[in-house]
Amino acid sequence: MEKTILTIAIGVLAVLMLCLMYRVVKGPRFTDRILAVNAINTMITAIICLLSCYLDASNNFHICGSIVIRRVVTYSTNLMNI
Repeated sequence: MEKTILTIAIGVLAVLMLCLMYRVVKGPRFTDRILAVNAINTMITAIICLLSCYLDASNNFHICGSIVIRRVVTYSTNLMNI
């Protein structure tokens, strides 16, 4: 049951990423493309977390944590430069 829910969640995120890829390619404005790429990066992190739960590999959570921390540092640095 648990693996089925994780599989469905990963599938839904994959479909949403394909929709966002369309937005990256055909976005009417440059800012739409940037937001779509950012959302894809967030979904990739979520998929890594879901896959680590699916495969019972807790060491992948460290990868997700480092990605999130890197994003927060980059975002806060960009805010300071504005």
